[in-house]
Amino acid sequence: MKKYRSYIIYGILILVLISAIILVSNIDTKVEVPPDTDENVIEEIYSVNSDDILSVSIKNSLDEYTVLYGEDIKIENKNVEKDDEKLSELKREFSSLFASDVIADSNLNLEDFGLLNPVNSIDISLKSGDGIKLFLGNKTPDSAGYYLKYKDDKKVYIIDNYKADCFLRKLDYYRNTVLFSVPPSTVNKVVFSKGKNICEFLRNDHENLEINSFAAFNMVRPYNWEVEASILEKCLDHLNEVEILEYVEDNVLDVSKYGIKKSDNFISVTDLNGVTKTIYLGSNKDGNLYIMNNESNSVYLVSAEGFEFLHYEPIVYLQQFVALRSIDDLKKFSYSFDNSVSQFEIKVIDSDNHDIKYNNKLIDQKIFKEIYREIISIKMAGAVDYKAQGEPVAQYTFIYNNDKSETVKYYKVDERKIAVSVNGKIYFYVDATEFYQRINKVNEIINKNLNK
Repeated sequence: MKKYRSYIIYGILILVLISAIILVSNIDTKVEVPPDTDENVIEEIYSVNSDDILSVSIKNSLDEYTVLYGEDIKIENKNVEKDDEKLSELKREFSSLFASDVIADSNLNLEDFGLLNPVNSIDISLKSGDGIKLFLGNKTPDSAGYYLKYKDDKKVYIIDNYKADCFLRKLDYYRNTVLFSVPPSTVNKVVFSKGKNICEFLRNDHENLEINSFAAFNMVRPYNWEVEASILEKCLDHLNEVEILEYVEDNVLDVSKYGIKKSDNFISVTDLNGVTKTIYLGSNKDGNLYIMNNESNSVYLVSAEGFEFLHYEPIVYLQQFVALRSIDDLKKFSYSFDNSVSQFEIKVIDSDNHDIKYNNKLIDQKIFKEIYREIISIKMAGAVDYKAQGEPVAQYTFIYNNDKSETVKYYKVDERKIAVSVNGKIYFYVDATEFYQRINKVNEIINKNLNK
């Protein structure tokens, strides 16, 4: 009998549960909940479909502007970088409006509420041709909201502070604070210019540059040299992180008053599709920097922090190795020292294995790789102003798979410096002590293993 009662109770519980599920499933989840709905809302002022809004015009003591909604969002008569997400939110915000209190009195004195000649207003135009006119008055005595007048309605409404803020915002609030956006992986060319001192970098395509390195970028001005990728990418990362702090002036006619001289101080970045973005740098103001870009005629203020790289000496950007070349790109390699010439032929088998011939004889690849490691490990020590004189103390030539060649020669400057010539151009020197340590090691390997 007890079991039977238990079954009845279980059955009743199951029926109740099924009924609850059916009830919940029939609730219309598509009903739009007013965004202002809370315990204080007592009256809807108006409600429209946000898709029916054509424009929103805002006028306050600080600014005046009109947002046009169509296929694209535009700011009427203004060419500014805008934040479409914020502007879309503005339209949604004013598709409906609710009051937390209503003052309805035939003897209302609008001046008491700051609504006799209000300076803050919003005009909304609809596809139907109708319009919505809103006027914002004073803040309520308890600072809980603002007084509002709707069209010619005889009532005075109180709206919350959040909605009132929309009346008081400058256009700057809806502008895009991102000044620059070019992912480093899409960059093909970079130019830094500071006071006519220009550094130019090109992505290494292994075809159209004089230096056939496997560095991601090569500098082509003022030196033709491989770039230390991490340093250049750090500069590009900073540019992508710069945010506009202040919109100083739109449609500026005289940029010189902000210290901007477009021909001297600029940063330009060209992507792989040939699209170039340029920013022009001006004078400092309280730790910030006046700046503009080639996409608008507006001047902005950004933090000057992080732009120190514009003052770097060009050598700072460069890879410190004299000739860091990939063995897989080589067809031949020749090395000369003290009237002795060593010729190597290289054939790639796979990523780890190569057939190496020395003076036309097959040798153990480990011997050549040991020699090659010493050669490509020679580092530059600084810039030098030197013209080649006499015979080089050592030289080697890379002959690449595409039949291009590159010759590196070393000339003694003094007891401390050995000048480096790459394809006839001398920019840098190497430390003499380190140089001879490397070269002596190369000669030792050759004499011990190959010149028996």
